[in-house]
Amino acid sequence: IASISKTFAAMVVMDRKLVLDKITTVTEEDQKYARGGAKSRLLMGRGYSSLDLLHAMMMGSDNRAVTALGRAAGL
Repeated sequence: IASISKTFAAMVVMDRKLVLDKITTVTEEDQKYARGGAKSRLLMGRGYSSLDLLHAMMMGSDNRAVTALGRAAGL
């Protein structure tokens, strides 16, 4: 079900016309909401492009990327 959720999240983010080269910083809040999943490779306090976050979410199954992208998309 996690893969389906991430696919749906990617569709919602892309539907919001997110600029793929926009930089978003991974925050402590992203870490808080992503607890319980696989270990994240995204470092808190570091900025990543939306495209990099999409890759991390879809290919690396990174939960921090999901919350960071949602914030970047204004959700």
